[in-house]
Amino acid sequence: MARQEPVSIAILREDGYLVPVVNIVGDRYVPLTTFSQTENKSVFTADAVALRDSEWMFWRRGTKNPEAIKVIGRAMVHNHCTDEEAWRTTVQGNPVDKDVADIRKLGVAIGGGQLRLPENVTAQPDESSRRVARRIIALTHAGGERLQVEIQRLFTNAGPSSVVILEKLRRDRGSVSTYYFEAVKKYGDVGAVTTGWIVESPGGLRAHDIKSGISDGESALVRGDILPIIQRGLVSAWLGVWHAYEGESYSIHEWPSGRHIDNLGGGGC
Repeated sequence: MARQEPVSIAILREDGYLVPVVNIVGDRYVPLTTFSQTENKSVFTADAVALRDSEWMFWRRGTKNPEAIKVIGRAMVHNHCTDEEAWRTTVQGNPVDKDVADIRKLGVAIGGGQLRLPENVTAQPDESSRRVARRIIALTHAGGERLQVEIQRLFTNAGPSSVVILEKLRRDRGSVSTYYFEAVKKYGDVGAVTTGWIVESPGGLRAHDIKSGISDGESALVRGDILPIIQRGLVSAWLGVWHAYEGESYSIHEWPSGRHIDNLGGGGC
C-alpha cells in the first residue's frame, strides 16, 4: 500500500508569521503544536519541525487564488497572554503590538492538499439560503427567549426586541449543503447571540451545535472566523478559528457526520 502523505494546515498572522495547526492523515487529525503550562507557551511538535522544507500555498482573506510562500526560520511570537512558536515567512506583514489581544489573521496556508472557501450567503441570494435563514431566525428567537430574563436582570439598558439580525451565513455545497451561522437578537445595547450549523439532508434541515449567549459588546459567545474547507473524499472538513473575550482556539468540524475535533492550538489569558 502506498504511503499516504499528510495534508498540513497553518494560519498566517497579520505580521507574516505562520502558525502550524494540524496534519490530516486519513481520518486522523494530528495537532502540530503543544502547550506548556509551566512555560506559558505553545511550541512545535516533531511533526511541525519536519515541515521546514514543505511547500505552502496561501489563501489570503478576500481573494480566490492562492499564492506560494516559503518558511525561512523558527521564531517565538506573542499571542494574547502567551507565546507561540511560528515560522517566519516570505510574506510581508505588519508589526503587531504586543498588547493587542486578538491578532488579525491574513488567511490560511496548506501543504499537500487544496482548500476551498465557503460561499458568503449572508444576503440570502437564493431560496435555499432563505429557507435556512428562516430556520436560523426561529432558533435565534428561541435562544433570546431563554436568555431574556437574565438579560433584563443584568442590563438596565436592555429593551424589548422582536428583530433578528443574521450577521454571518457561510455555505459549502459538498456531498451535502452545510451552513455556519451567527445571528443576534438585540435588546437595546445588549444582544442574545446564537451560533451553529445547519445541514441539508433528504429529511430536511438538521441543526447542530446550536449555542446561545449574551453579548454586551465586551464579553460574548465564541464566534468563528476564516472557515476554509478541506475536502477528503465525501468528507468536508471546515477549519475554524474561534474567538472568545480573552482567547482563541482552532478546531475542525467534519460534515456531514458532525464530528468535531478541537484543542488544535490557539492562545488566551
